Amino acid sequence: MTPKTGQGTVQRRVAARESHREKDGEATGDYTSEVELRLVSQRCKALELDLEVIKAKANSATGAGESSGTPPSRDAHAALRHFSKLLAGALPKLATEVEVPVWFESVENTLEAYGVARELRGQIVFPLIAEKVQLLSTHLKPSEHKAYETLKKTVLEELKLSAGEYLRRFLTTRKRANEGWRPFATRIQSYLNFYLDARGVKTFDELGKLLVADQLKNNL
Repeated sequence: MTPKTGQGTVQRRVAARESHREKDGEATGDYTSEVELRLVSQRCKALELDLEVIKAKANSATGAGESSGTPPSRDAHAALRHFSKLLAGALPKLATEVEVPVWFESVENTLEAYGVARELRGQIVFPLIAEKVQLLSTHLKPSEHKAYETLKKTVLEELKLSAGEYLRRFLTTRKRANEGWRPFATRIQSYLNFYLDARGVKTFDELGKLLVADQLKNNL
């Protein structure tokens, strides 16, 4: 082998080694980039989970904030606007005095069906009641306008519907022309439920005593 040939062979070997090094460097760089991308993706997922936890804590604290007088969060305002628009036209209008208990049951069923949070129900229902029951604006504190159960209790106490009226409705009510059989059955059940509640019936034994007492009154 001549010196020139040997020199050329050495140069080719050196060039080949350099080429392998470059390829290895590129492969290593690609692998490093892939690892970095995976780490970034994992960090993003961790941040998303942290945000979900923060939102959940904020939502759970909304009810406590309202009862303590602290301003509600933006999420609570957004939820209120969302459900107010969603329920526009879905909630029935406030009925006559005797039908108010049944109206409350209908409203509660609708709110449950739409998944409305309990801390928002008072604010959604209040405008529907305040138009006809003027005492709400004067008898309740502003903070109580948001409490659904307080609104319901105040209205029913003000109307003072007697147990006898509920019983009369239960016994004499008739199906309306545009009323389905299921709503009719629900209305009858509501009259009975409110009658038993007004009489303080909690057990089957108490129900039996009440029926006997009613029958005795009918024969006086």
